[in-house]
Amino acid sequence: MKALLEAYGYTVEVATNGEEGVHLLQTIQPDVAIVDIGLPGLDDFEVARRTRAIPDGNAIKLVALTGYSDPDVKVCAANAGFDLHLVKPVNPAKLGMVLKK
Repeated sequence: MKALLEAYGYTVEVATNGEEGVHLLQTIQPDVAIVDIGLPGLDDFEVARRTRAIPDGNAIKLVALTGYSDPDVKVCAANAGFDLHLVKPVNPAKLGMVLKK
């Protein structure tokens, strides 16, 4: 994913768990954050909730990327604050379109 996004010309920061992710989001406040559902430690839904609670956290576009296509997961993601729910494997062209919006 990192290589693909960099090939599209994006600057990419990577967190390996939820705590790191929240710290990065608070520190760099990116335009978009792609968060894998199923993170170790602090779960992805809590990452979204904490991101929305920080100053300007609503300005970050949060994209849930997951292997879970269950409609309940999509609802949970939306309720936690994600703007979009994408199911793996995501089509690179679709991902590129999502990031341009």
